[in-house]
Order: sequence, then structure tokens, then C-alpha cells
Amino acid sequence: MTGLYRIQYTSKIKSIVISKIIVMTNATERKILRWVHIIASIPIIGYIYGPVAERPEAVIVVRFILFPGVVLTGLWMWKGLWLKNWWKKKIGIPSR
Repeated sequence: MTGLYRIQYTSKIKSIVISKIIVMTNATERKILRWVHIIASIPIIGYIYGPVAERPEAVIVVRFILFPGVVLTGLWMWKGLWLKNWWKKKIGIPSR
């Protein structure tokens, strides 16, 4: 068995659960976030410069789903490493 595995013992049902931990590389995470950020920005541009602002259901999607998503992906790409390191220090996991 290669890779990272987590062994968990549950005392209530007296069983051992072995599950594989899926680790995403930083490069893959950046690619996924970058493409989500770019694709979600296209309707926002249409909202600003095009006729999307005239359709009420499109306005709701852009204002409450896409724009916060773009902001969160942008912040994660900018400060994600700092946030991961802070979280690891807080819960006591040693960093790589």
C-alpha cells in the first residue's frame, strides 16, 4: 500500500477503518482555482457591460453566487498559503 493512509479505530463498533487520504498538489489547486475564477468572471463582465443586468434571475445569480465566488477564489489564490500555514499551526499539524 503506497500513499498516505489514515487508520481510525472506532470503539463503539470495535472496527478499524483504513481510508486513503487524497492529497492535491499546489499546482493542481492553483490551476483549478484559476479556471474557476476566470470562468465565473465572464458573466460578471456581461452584467457590467451587457444586457445581463436586465434579467432579474441573472442579476440574482451574479450578485449572490458568482461575485462572492470570484472574490473567495481570488482571496484564496492570494492568501491561501498563509491561511493553510496558520491553520496547521493552530491545530498542531507540522508543515512540510
